[in-house]
Amino acid sequence: MDPRHIADERLRARAAKFARSVTVSLWPDRRRRDRATVSAVLDVEITGRGAHRVLVLSGQMDLDTASQLDRALEAVCADGAREVVLNLQRLDFMDTTGLGTVLAGRTLCQQHGCQYYIDRPVPHR
Repeated sequence: MDPRHIADERLRARAAKFARSVTVSLWPDRRRRDRATVSAVLDVEITGRGAHRVLVLSGQMDLDTASQLDRALEAVCADGAREVVLNLQRLDFMDTTGLGTVLAGRTLCQQHGCQYYIDRPVPHR
């Protein structure tokens, strides 16, 4: 067997092990949670009436829960909201899927003629 092939296999194995152990968090000072044993929960609280709505997110937003934000945004835009404010202050964890969903919310709101704002993107200390 070619020695370079062995080194490549070891490098790939190390990279795969590292990739499984990395968790992206926007707030690294929060206690890390073992995602294998804790199921992610995202709560979307919708407040406000008429043209102004506030969506307060709490919990964890990841691949499993990001669609909840999509559904909530679609519901408030379809209900006639003209201004949607997203509050992330109570969010404990967000992965790249969640971040993409937050950014895609702007496009969704624009398609419905809504203004889209992000309020308190990082917890205050």
